[in-house]
Amino acid sequence: MRHTFLPLTSASAFSVIDGGPAGRRIHREKDEMSSYDEYTSLRVAIDAGVAHVKLDNPPVNMLDTALINELHDFAGAVRGDEQVRVIVVQSADPDFFAAHVDLSFMLKPETFAELANPNAGTGGDESLLNPMQKLMLRFRTLPQVTIAKLAGRLRGGGNELAMALDMRFAAKGRTWLAQPETRMGIIPGGGGTQLLPLLVGRARALEVILGGNLFDAEVAERYGWINRALPAEELDGFVDALARRIAALRPEQIAAAKAAVGAASTSAGHLLEGLGEESKALGGVYPAPDAVVERMRAAVEAGAQTREGELDLGGFAGPRSLVGLCQVAVGLPWGARPAPPVPGATAPAVAAPVEAVPVGTARAGPSVRGSGFRAVRLHPHSESTADPDQRPPDSNEVHGRSQVSSGSSSKVK
Repeated sequence: MRHTFLPLTSASAFSVIDGGPAGRRIHREKDEMSSYDEYTSLRVAIDAGVAHVKLDNPPVNMLDTALINELHDFAGAVRGDEQVRVIVVQSADPDFFAAHVDLSFMLKPETFAELANPNAGTGGDESLLNPMQKLMLRFRTLPQVTIAKLAGRLRGGGNELAMALDMRFAAKGRTWLAQPETRMGIIPGGGGTQLLPLLVGRARALEVILGGNLFDAEVAERYGWINRALPAEELDGFVDALARRIAALRPEQIAAAKAAVGAASTSAGHLLEGLGEESKALGGVYPAPDAVVERMRAAVEAGAQTREGELDLGGFAGPRSLVGLCQVAVGLPWGARPAPPVPGATAPAVAAPVEAVPVGTARAGPSVRGSGFRAVRLHPHSESTADPDQRPPDSNEVHGRSQVSSGSSSKVK
């Protein structure tokens, strides 16, 4: 059966729900704009001209209807707040900056109708833009300086939100970034195809988007994806000191610097045009094939979007894993390919392949909840046809330095 999807550019799908709490907040009166205590998914504190915004949407800081609407509302409210000159966005959860956009938007696209969709105020034609693109553009065009303080996982829309901010600083060994949409049969649609090339260049943007792999903070810094990768214990002090120093400047200095640097990179008009092209391109692959949607549904039922499932995506291996379910559906064979070299390594990396075996066999490994399979690491020279590159990107073979699993100190060298 073919699923019914609302078109991405449908005005009716993205209208503000005036009757709901999020819609009412979008239309707050001016005298209420400095009050940020109504949110349920955000925590906002203002100190010395700096607004500290914590994403607090358990269990994994998913960009769902509640968080997206509140981010829209905050962006609209803070724009005119003269008390705020710098905005620092971080997470209340050390394991997740923002996991990704809620998969229910893929399984039930009509839920997009619940999203607030105010214009970003560029003065151009924003009719082609979807709510995630407008959210990105609203943060991108704020008069304040915006800084992302990154720790944990940020994939898809979470990474797009971070890229929409003016600067990004990340904790070494604790931050992983990705645009995994191609593994789900689509492409990034919240600004990723437009902002990433500005940061890393065309070739690396294609690597990130088409490869769908996870990148650690060190490689992200080397690519220009983030400003700096700092030791985790130094991140707060560095970002907070920078934010206070900027907040002490005259507003005219901040506005002039942002305007001049923005003109050197890309004008708001060019970005708006690019987002329109992104929306059109996304329409060519969205909705995803029925098989992909059904496998995504199975992945959710198997534990995706739960805290346990999101943290253990790297342990899920085999064609019935959470990511494997999607990859087989979009035509990625579960066959043999050499592991890709680790950027910066002196020699090609040899990663041990992974084999999916039924639960209950003698060889143990982290189970894939609800799938009947366990992940088993084999000898590097095993003749298994399993492909380590087709495991979830949140695995021990992260691009750059390896992610260390709980209780393990093994790395890819």
